[in-house]
Amino acid sequence: MSQALLVVMLLSSSVAFSCTSAAILELTESNFKRTLATPRLSFVSFHVDWCPHSQSLKPIIDRAAEELETEYPDPNQLTFARVDGDAEPELAKRHGVMKYPTMKIFRYGASVRLEYRGQRSVDAIKEFVRAQLSDSLTRLAAPVSDSQVPVEPRQKAMIGRFRSNDSAGLDTFLRVAELLRDEECVFLAIVGEKDEPESVVYQRGTDMATQISLDYIEEIALKRLAFQKCMPIVRELTFENAEAITEEGLPLFVLFYRDDGSTVVDKYKSAVENELKKYTDKINFLYGPGALFVRAIRQMGKSLDDLPLIAIDSFQHIYAFPHDVRDTLDGFNSRLVTFIEDLLSGELHRRYHEAKEGSRASASMATEPPVSVFRRLAPSESRYSFVREEL
Repeated sequence: MSQALLVVMLLSSSVAFSCTSAAILELTESNFKRTLATPRLSFVSFHVDWCPHSQSLKPIIDRAAEELETEYPDPNQLTFARVDGDAEPELAKRHGVMKYPTMKIFRYGASVRLEYRGQRSVDAIKEFVRAQLSDSLTRLAAPVSDSQVPVEPRQKAMIGRFRSNDSAGLDTFLRVAELLRDEECVFLAIVGEKDEPESVVYQRGTDMATQISLDYIEEIALKRLAFQKCMPIVRELTFENAEAITEEGLPLFVLFYRDDGSTVVDKYKSAVENELKKYTDKINFLYGPGALFVRAIRQMGKSLDDLPLIAIDSFQHIYAFPHDVRDTLDGFNSRLVTFIEDLLSGELHRRYHEAKEGSRASASMATEPPVSVFRRLAPSESRYSFVREEL
């Protein structure tokens, strides 16, 4: 084989490897906002060439994008795009990318909390995208009275009343529903109101006394109300969202409960909203059924018979709340404040070190807290390459 032919073959293979599918747009600082501003859903992969996980995922995303392009040919519905983190480091940093590949979701140009963390296969990505493009609100034909609106007793709802499907107010309502489709509220649009002005109300369950009304539908005001009421302070912890929550890096304050229909979760949410809201920038408040997290419960020397339990996982240790949970939630919420303050001040960790010192003299006096359970659920090097901070 001649040297010239060998060079041509090597160049051809290099071009083929680096080529991006026509169904995927390459994003840079100059076109990022403009490209993502219009599509209802944008699936954006942040990658780097030195990451083997990025390289193995690239052809999978290419194929998924090509196949979905035939289902959703309108670019205003769906866009697949890619950002080279080495070529656009500021763009990656601005969007909090600390691992590769990171697959972020944008709706009408706005980044949402949701990332794609599922199986890295063509079918799984296609299934995820289809689900994200399903209807984000329920449309009802007027007339529907307030008492007839289908809201469950504990459900949070944004309820809009509009004259027609062509209403500008309905379009605004739909855009906000898209942004919050993965959060707590259901969005209901009652279409065909002829005699009443268009309006939006927030309502909790069937209690009309909880209604907050917007008589003038303007996007900024609607977003402000919806984000305030629909973004949960307390989130449910599941195996599906555990990786995303642990990646946020805040200590986890978790209620483990028995799924027996009791009101303990509602009381816990109320306690957090009324007494602990000021800590939301330092602590992630969560709740989860104990049956899903038996390992964490056993790590604290407890069993399902001891539920409900509260614990803080600092990603070094998991600290069990030392008081009766039901008793605390029935009027002693100050104990929860003390528990958090002891974590933030280092008091819980100090007690651990004192216990270690004391255990040298008497093993029976040791109260060393168990090692963190949830740090094992953080993003793994078997799936990601991590950005290392330079010293």
